[in-house]
Amino acid sequence: MSLKNEQSERKTSINKKVMNEFKKLILAVPENENNLVFYRQSSIKTVKNEGANKLL
Repeated sequence: MSLKNEQSERKTSINKKVMNEFKKLILAVPENENNLVFYRQSSIKTVKNEGANKLL
């Protein structure tokens, strides 16, 4: 994956409870051509942080 710059790379800690919910979400979302989890079907863009937080 190419990044705009080094600052674009992010690492996030996820606790066990959030990871379990994330796994459920992965199983529940429909597949898409790019295999993205946070994906807006009505647009070619990915979901923003706000939308991802609502999904989780």
